Amino acid sequence: MGRWAVGIALAWMAGAVMADNAATEWTMESAMRQWTPMTKSVQHVGVPGCQWQAGVYWDGAIIIGQLLHRIVYIHPRMADEVKASGIGDNMLHLSFAYGDPMRFIDRTGTNSDQIRKGLIDGRLPIPWIESRDADLRWNEVVYAHLLDRKLEDGMKPRPDDKLIVQIRITVTNTGYAQRIGHLWMHFGDTSQTQNISTQLSELGKEIDHRFDAPYGIVGEKVRYAIPAPEKGKLIWHDEVAAAPGMTNPAKRLIEWQVPLAPGEQATMRIVLPYGLVDQAIAD
Repeated sequence: MGRWAVGIALAWMAGAVMADNAATEWTMESAMRQWTPMTKSVQHVGVPGCQWQAGVYWDGAIIIGQLLHRIVYIHPRMADEVKASGIGDNMLHLSFAYGDPMRFIDRTGTNSDQIRKGLIDGRLPIPWIESRDADLRWNEVVYAHLLDRKLEDGMKPRPDDKLIVQIRITVTNTGYAQRIGHLWMHFGDTSQTQNISTQLSELGKEIDHRFDAPYGIVGEKVRYAIPAPEKGKLIWHDEVAAAPGMTNPAKRLIEWQVPLAPGEQATMRIVLPYGLVDQAIAD
């Protein structure tokens, strides 16, 4: 009797589903209501053999260096890359804030409607992130390549290859009045990243760098490059008051301050090598 009861119940359920499907077919609108957006996504950028060394958080923040040593399970291919690239002066957490006073948009990943993200022409891994600051639209595009390597040389890295992360940020004034854009860049350690997909609310401790345009210098080596933008100016700040949602002031920041007429657009670039490089390589 038990089997018959189960069979009758299953038949009834199947008939009910078929009847329901006949009345209302599943649509994209139904799917959008059912499934919530993924917020805490991290898109790794790189090339085969160096694909785990850099990543882009949902809010455009950049993570450089291996956090995989914090993960219990490591895929063998990940482990090989960790061993090859090592842990050391490569660790960097670059965070972006906007406005005056500065604010960080959705740092902890709560699905803010002020942030949109996707892939350039669907290409992986070239992510873009758009952040809205009133009438200003900030669009960030990130990709990576091997230093001084041509595509025809092949994608398999050599032991002495250096991964380079390129960041292009474009701001557009979509309003009807002149605006001044403010982009803040904080170069911190990775203490506020618990794993490759979690970014905590506070900023990590700033790295010990100075900005000698166009280079960010740590000790006697270069950690990053910011070519002079065609419009606006780069301003060094020793310390800035804590942003909303944070308790500690931010230190050693660089601000891109750019005036924009209605409809005007401006672009700047940041270049991040994987770890410190000599001046000759930076040049």
